[in-house]
Amino acid sequence: MEASSTPQIKGILTNNNTGKFTGNAKKTTIELVLGNYLIAKIANLIGVSVKDIQDETEIEIVSNYGNDEGEIFNMSQQNGFVQGLRIDLQSCQMHNQLKYATFQVQWGTGMDGKKGGAYAGALMRVDTKFPVSLLREALQNSFQTQTYWRIDPPVKSSKGSKQ
Repeated sequence: MEASSTPQIKGILTNNNTGKFTGNAKKTTIELVLGNYLIAKIANLIGVSVKDIQDETEIEIVSNYGNDEGEIFNMSQQNGFVQGLRIDLQSCQMHNQLKYATFQVQWGTGMDGKKGGAYAGALMRVDTKFPVSLLREALQNSFQTQTYWRIDPPVKSSKGSKQ
């Protein structure tokens, strides 16, 4: 294997321009979601300790995945927590005949925007490995735009061409 000075692209983020998110999260809540909460969620999903999750840790959601919803134990003690805060892995969504795992940051006990709702979301192509940092970036973008952000693998160049 040769060393390369060009960083390898791990994926492509695209504003999907879909989703209806309610509520504006406080800065401390966003920091919690993008930090400790996301790390705990990924650790739970792949069955490892939170100590083993780094930005470059790769995650893959298989196409026949099951939903994984609910609050994570002891996150309620963290700065920025609001009632019912969670990152749910929900049913897949299809876009351009491709299947995406749906991550949604939710809060509260209902979906009416008064008792609860969703802050942000990301769509991750199934059966494809992506680093945790890319999911974090997609969710961060979603908090800003209030739309889903899609994570796709990089486009492969044809043999002999430059990217």
